[in-house]
Amino acid sequence: MKQVLSALLPDGSSFEFWEKETVWTRELHVSASDPAASDDNDGSESAPFKTISRAAQCAGPGTRVRIHAGTYRECVSPAAGGTDPEHMISYEAFGDG
Repeated sequence: MKQVLSALLPDGSSFEFWEKETVWTRELHVSASDPAASDDNDGSESAPFKTISRAAQCAGPGTRVRIHAGTYRECVSPAAGGTDPEHMISYEAFGDG
C-alpha cells in the first residue's frame, strides 16, 4: 500500500504532497528574439509566440510553456491554472540562453 504524505498547514488543514508526474499534453514556445515570432503564430517551436502573455492566454491544464532566451518586459496574468498535480501549467526556461 502506497503511503500518502501530507503536511499540516498553519490553519490546521492538511496539504497532500504532489507526488504524481505531470502529464504534458501540449507545449507552447515563446521567443522574443526570434524574428519570425508573432502572437499570431500557433506557439509551436517553429512558429513561436512573441510574448509570454499570449502563451498564458492559450495555455490550459497540461501545458508546458517553454520560454526561449530573450528580454521580456511584460506583466503576465495567466488565464487558467492546472486542475491537479498531473495537469499543471508550467512556465520554464527553454535553456538556449
